[in-house]
Amino acid sequence: MYTNWIFDLYGTLISVHTDEEKELLWQKMSELYSCWGADYAPQQMKEAYHRICHEEEQIQLAKGCTYAEIDLADVFVRLYREAPAKHAAAQKPGALKAWSFAAANTFRVLSRDWLGIYDHTISTLQALKERGCRIYLLSNAQRVFTIPEMEQFGLCGLFDGIYISSDAGVKKPDPLFLEKLLRKEKVDREDTILVGNDFSSDIRIAMDCGIHSVFLNTDHYVTMDLERRFSEVRLNNDYAPHIIANGDIAEILNITKE
Repeated sequence: MYTNWIFDLYGTLISVHTDEEKELLWQKMSELYSCWGADYAPQQMKEAYHRICHEEEQIQLAKGCTYAEIDLADVFVRLYREAPAKHAAAQKPGALKAWSFAAANTFRVLSRDWLGIYDHTISTLQALKERGCRIYLLSNAQRVFTIPEMEQFGLCGLFDGIYISSDAGVKKPDPLFLEKLLRKEKVDREDTILVGNDFSSDIRIAMDCGIHSVFLNTDHYVTMDLERRFSEVRLNNDYAPHIIANGDIAEILNITKE
């Protein structure tokens, strides 16, 4: 089988759903910032958050990538510094970058509807390791709360390398993101396969970088939907990923190198 396995995270190994439109989210975040002397009305904070995210994205795009990624830790620092009003708080954050870790994770927990791990995720990764494979993570995600979520399920120690878009400043499907992993890890493309649940990001980046891939149908699309979504990515290319229609990650253990 393939020696090098690259995995997406959310929707592939972990199931998560968030809702950043919740009124309670912005109410509680404005209360949190007020505890540290930075005053926002809930709607003010929501608007400032989206504005700063956009500005940070433009900064990254100016560096030359096609699909820019920001670091939300920087956004939460700016939210504190750029608050429309300040007051003397009982306590002040020490190093703002460290404080932003708590702010970002509070935001994540409040916006999250659920978080879980798919059946057979751990056992499948362990089986790959036992077969002598090397496994890597390539995720469009935010390190500040993605690593804690991975640690919650004991995932971090299973990977030989973890690549997160907020660190790279670029995200899938930009080939620059995957190329960074391939170059740093010195892997043989012909012996490497990527597993993900999204045609437009996971399968697209594998196709553009010349490696094989597996589409894991964890959203349980019907056959017609699968064909339509893939056709939007493939265009005239004859590239064909392995498709696991039932979404069970354990089935990758039966895939042999092409």
